Amino acid sequence: MQNTNDLWLGSVPDEWQSFRIKDVAQLSPGFSDGTPELTELCTVVPMEAVSEKGTIDTNDIKEYDLITSGLTKFEVGDVIFAKITPCMENGKGAFVEKLPTKYAFGSTEFHVLRLGHKADGRFFYYYTYNSVYRDYAEANMTGAAGQKRVSSRFLNYTRIYLPSLDEQRQIVDYLDGKMGMLSNSQENLSKQIASLESYRKSLIHECVTGKRRITEDDLKD
Repeated sequence: MQNTNDLWLGSVPDEWQSFRIKDVAQLSPGFSDGTPELTELCTVVPMEAVSEKGTIDTNDIKEYDLITSGLTKFEVGDVIFAKITPCMENGKGAFVEKLPTKYAFGSTEFHVLRLGHKADGRFFYYYTYNSVYRDYAEANMTGAAGQKRVSSRFLNYTRIYLPSLDEQRQIVDYLDGKMGMLSNSQENLSKQIASLESYRKSLIHECVTGKRRITEDDLKD
C-alpha cells in the first residue's frame, strides 16, 4: 500500500494511479451533439427528483423552449453531485444510467461530471457517494451558513486514486450486488436499518479506496 498523504484517503494499493478530478472528468460539460431544437423533448430534474440512494425521477419532460434557462445540463453517462448543504452531505447524486430523452436539465445546485477514458462513470458515482469523501467536501465548503456549497475549484482539484478500468468495473459490479442486497434487507428488517446503513457507507469507502480488494469469488456471491 502507498500513503497518499491525504487524510480522507489514507493508504491505497501501490498500483492505483494518482489524478486530480479535472484530469479524468470534465466539470459542467455542454451539449455533446449540438443545441436541442426548440420543440425537442428534454427531461427536467429538480433537486427533489434525485434520491439519496442514487435514483432519478425522470417523469418531468418538456419541450426545450419551455425549460427555464440557466439550468444544469447533463446526459446519459454523466455523474451528478449535489453541491449545496445539506443535500451534498445527505448523499444526493447519481450516475445517469438512462434517460427518456437525449438531454436533461437539472437544478443549478448540481455539479455535473463527464468522465473520460480513464474512469468508469458508475465507479466515479460511488467515489463521490463515499461518505468519507463527502465529509471531506463538507469541511471544504464555502459560503454563508445555510448556503454553503462545494466549489468547482475544490471538485476539480480533489486528488483521487484509480485502479485500472477493469478493476473499477469489478468493484462496481460487487458494490451494485451488495447495495441491492442491503436495500432489500432494509425493507424487511426495519430494526437493523441504522446498522445496515453504517455497513453500506463503510463498504463503499473500503472498495473505492482499495482497502477491500475484490476477487472473482466475491463476484460469484
